Order: sequence, then C-alpha cells, then structure tokens
Amino acid sequence: MVVATQGSRMVTVPTAWFWGVAGLLVVLILMVVSLLVMVVSRGSDGPAQPVVAGESPSPSSSPSPSPSPSVELQTPEPETPMPSAEPSPSTAASASGPTVPPATEVSVQYQGPFVLDSYYKDLDLVPPARRSLTAGGELWYGRYKGFNADEDASIAVWNERSVPTYEDCRHVATAAGIETVDTHDLEEGQTVCVLTDEGRIARLKLVNKGFDEWGFDATVWDN
Repeated sequence: MVVATQGSRMVTVPTAWFWGVAGLLVVLILMVVSLLVMVVSRGSDGPAQPVVAGESPSPSSSPSPSPSPSVELQTPEPETPMPSAEPSPSTAASASGPTVPPATEVSVQYQGPFVLDSYYKDLDLVPPARRSLTAGGELWYGRYKGFNADEDASIAVWNERSVPTYEDCRHVATAAGIETVDTHDLEEGQTVCVLTDEGRIARLKLVNKGFDEWGFDATVWDN
C-alpha cells in the first residue's frame, strides 16, 4: 500500500494501481524517445526516394555519360570496270553498213617504156609490140586524129594530179568508152588509161611528146 498526502489529509493508494501507472509512464517515455531517435536519423539521411516497382534505384544522382557513337566500318564494294568506248569491229561494221570487200590484187604484166606511132600496137603482148589490126593490134597514133583505140578497146585521159591506180584507170577507161583522144592539149606528165580488147588495163604516162611518135612509161595489169 502507498500513502499519499492530499491536502491536509493522508490518502491511501493501492500498490498495484501505483505500479501500473508507473509502468505506463515508462512505456510512454520509451515510445517518445524512440520517435525522436527515428526523426533525427531520417533527417540526417535526407528524404527517402520513392522506389518504382520494377525499376532499380539509381546509385547516384549524377548523369551517366552518354555512350560514344559507334562507327560502322563499311567494306568498299569492288569497282565495276567501265565498258570500253571503242566499238567492237562487228559493231562498227554493222553501224557503217555492209562491209565492202577490198579490191582484188592484180598482178602487173608489163612495166617499162612504150612507144606509140602510126602502126598498130598490141598492149596485150609482153612487151607491147607492133601488130596488125586483124592480129590483135588495138592502139595507134594519127597526126590528125590523135590516139585511137580500135576493136573492143577504149581510151581516156586521167585529169587528176595523183597517179591513177588499177581501179582508177579501169573506171575511167570503162566509163569513157571512147576510141579517140585529142593530143593537142596533152602535156608531158599526163596519164592516159586504156582498156585493151582482151580486157587488160594499161596506164600510159606521157614522158616524150613527139611529132610522129610518143614515148610513155607504161604499166599493164594482167586480167
């Protein structure tokens, strides 16, 4: 039993009640102390950061460095060779039309001096020589008629500065189809082309202009 003074009189308090109140006060004091400790500890650590479900908290508030951009190495593709600008022979031939075969090589039957006078001469002989008309003579000179080609022969003057080829002489002698050449305007150095009665081509370059005879440098091609 506990005796307490209340004013001028003594009050008797049961012991169990006294110890119950004291225990309650002790518990309350302990709770207050615990709360103070918790408040102080939380204040020193800073405010707690909320944690989102499924996301791990960042270890520090400093921003993480951005990853450096990766450089992709590209393997260079092999260069494709450019097509040649020059056309192939078949392409060039098709573009320019049908191919013209080269002229056939013609052998020379005779090459050397030749004299033309008032007698018939046969250019088909090797060397060209005098021959009657009935025997094959085809070319002769007349003072008033000039150079004359008889039978199936023909004659023409080459009026170009260049030396005529076989094809040149064949063309002018065949195209002209004449039998007489006036010699009044003919000068030394000029050329006369002849188609013989046997089909041969002769190139006669005048080297000596005479009164009754004419000297030539002759080339006769075989047919």
